[in-house]
Amino acid sequence: SNHENVVDKLVYLEQIDSLACLSHNTRKFRLYDPKRCTVKHEVVGHRGTVINCCFVDAVNQIATCSSDMTICLWDAANLGLRNRMACKDVQLCLHPDSHNNLFSGSIDGSLSRWDLQSMSLADPPRRQHKKAINDLLLVEDVSLLASASSDGAIFMWDPVTMQKKKQFKGHKKGTFSLAYSMDYHCLLTAGLDQEALVWNPYVEKVPIFKLKGHAHALVGVQVVPGTPQILSADSSGMFWLWDMRNFRRVQSFGGNDPQASELNTFCVMPPHGRTAAGGSRVLLYDYLDEKGAENVTDASMTEALYNPLRGEFYTVGKRTLKAWNAGSGNLFKVLRDVTKHEITAACVSDSGRKIYLGDSTGRVAAHGLFNGAKLTDFEKHEADISCLAVWKGTSVLFSSSWDGVVKVHTDEGPRTPVMKAAFRNHFHGDGGGVTCLACCPELRLLASGGNDLQVIFYDLKTLKLEHALKRSFQQPVA
Repeated sequence: SNHENVVDKLVYLEQIDSLACLSHNTRKFRLYDPKRCTVKHEVVGHRGTVINCCFVDAVNQIATCSSDMTICLWDAANLGLRNRMACKDVQLCLHPDSHNNLFSGSIDGSLSRWDLQSMSLADPPRRQHKKAINDLLLVEDVSLLASASSDGAIFMWDPVTMQKKKQFKGHKKGTFSLAYSMDYHCLLTAGLDQEALVWNPYVEKVPIFKLKGHAHALVGVQVVPGTPQILSADSSGMFWLWDMRNFRRVQSFGGNDPQASELNTFCVMPPHGRTAAGGSRVLLYDYLDEKGAENVTDASMTEALYNPLRGEFYTVGKRTLKAWNAGSGNLFKVLRDVTKHEITAACVSDSGRKIYLGDSTGRVAAHGLFNGAKLTDFEKHEADISCLAVWKGTSVLFSSSWDGVVKVHTDEGPRTPVMKAAFRNHFHGDGGGVTCLACCPELRLLASGGNDLQVIFYDLKTLKLEHALKRSFQQPVA
């Protein structure tokens, strides 16, 4: 949708299934239908620019803050103005609790708690941050309120006593976004730095991991509820999808879309399987799920393979294998829970009668394509499998993992498989590993590319390293 002014903030209000859109220098805010991206309501009442909003379950109202130094409460049913609270400073963010309290962070770094029964401050504001508070998040696991500030610090507060309990320091620049995964018990923070930080809420000293790779300042980080997925986005409009289980990037999108450039805000809308992005306009990105058989696979698809001997396509995602007729495009088989752990790599055997699957625990096995039954186990890797490949015309299988190891196996049917060689020529640094494998039968060479910026060739006759192209590529992926 087009906007006269740039969109500064998008907030999904799940309780009323609406997308709140707050635009730059605009005294009104809009509620969009998440399905059609059409305007449902336009709410007018503030005397200054509307900055942020949230839904308050305790009173069934929408709370908004504005540059007019007020917090307004709007009836969720008819969007009429119910109450207006005057503030001493401009409030930049809001967050409710379940006890008729509303927390707000101000432009001067003060944290305030408002009593929604008396419509006044419950206690004096607490000023511990040196600069503006940009985001608030109630972390229910530890019963603490997190605050993100332009001073780069993340504080955790006792929401009852309003005392500071923890302090996380890792950002060099201001922080603007907070997210929390209830499933994996991790706090995520993002801001003007080009990396998002992952924290254990019980450990203050250092972050667990740094989600590196963005080329511009981040505009936010969010968790997709009920999944291991983290979504981060930067000001250029580039989105990166991360896997919480290993903090590896699994997908990127949006960076080359001119409509998504100069991104200011985004939010996920789980009931609709969508992400809303705001800049000069509002864009909606759809992501698929595993609910319907008509979907190819979920958002974390591992492989899409073609079997020319059978005229079939196979798509692999999580622990599920789906088979499709290449002529009609119809799905004719779904094999669920083929492996105990998530499938991370796959390839079809040279005979076309079985499929090799590698999983997140480092296991590699051959499975029948008829019913998915496991036929053979191969030598295990120490890290999750990154790639699988076969030597055409032979019974040789190649496997690689994210610790930089490449292994050569034989698969001779009923005979016990043998690991013929294991190569450890790729440097295993932070997040390093083998990213691609390819075999050339004519030259009897195997090539592997890795995150260490190398492409390494192995002689399959002598099973020794043949040559290495060092730092010839930024990062080989195929």
